[in-house]
Amino acid sequence: MRRTVMTIVATIVGLMLLLQFKTHPAANSAGAIASLGSVPQTGASLRHDAPPTHRAHRTHRTRKTHRTRKPAKTRAPRTITATGQTVQTRYGPVQVRIVKTGGRLTNVIAIQLPSADSHSGELAAQAAPILRSEALRADSARIDIVSGATYTSDGYAQSLQSALDNA
Repeated sequence: MRRTVMTIVATIVGLMLLLQFKTHPAANSAGAIASLGSVPQTGASLRHDAPPTHRAHRTHRTRKTHRTRKPAKTRAPRTITATGQTVQTRYGPVQVRIVKTGGRLTNVIAIQLPSADSHSGELAAQAAPILRSEALRADSARIDIVSGATYTSDGYAQSLQSALDNA
């Protein structure tokens, strides 16, 4: 066990030292090669007036012409308005209208909300903004049901899905 730990530590230290090792580039690569003794100092390849040993061959030349591009036409995002079906709930009808801009749901308007009695109207009025924000956040009809307004929420989601299908 102790040998294993020592081996791992030595390996890590060795890798760190290896990664920190930096070579210094030679200022004159021909002088560095000549100092090794492998290439003689005299010769055509080390003189500045000598032709280079290799050249890039070009088979044909292309002429570049500068054309001005027309600016791309920017289209305004497409806006679609669709109305969902009227869904009859236990406490009254629910119907919504949607606005989609650029493929995203941008607005949901409740056209009809339950109002069979004053209590149903109050619950629907409180639930409508919550359902609207849920629909915009989800960008679909998969919305959370508002507690206390279950039937209204269910009808809202059904009408919303039908409006999305129509869009």
